[in-house]
Amino acid sequence: MSATRSADRSGSTAVKAAGSPTAKLVCLYLRTTGAATTAQLQEALGLRKLTLFSVLSTLEDRDLVERDESGQVTLHASRQ
Repeated sequence: MSATRSADRSGSTAVKAAGSPTAKLVCLYLRTTGAATTAQLQEALGLRKLTLFSVLSTLEDRDLVERDESGQVTLHASRQ
């Protein structure tokens, strides 16, 4: 199996585990961009702040995303 296929499958795992359509959208965006701030996610995906923070909280609880001190959100390393 090629490295690309392996990466695609693990990224798909995070998307499948995300749950809601909005959470899947966030995971797909992060899989594509690598990382984004909450402001970038909000603007790119057209989400309200309250919705986005709720989704990110759920994704963090499921160990799918990480947020650092600077506000960058990334897919969890084990899910990439």
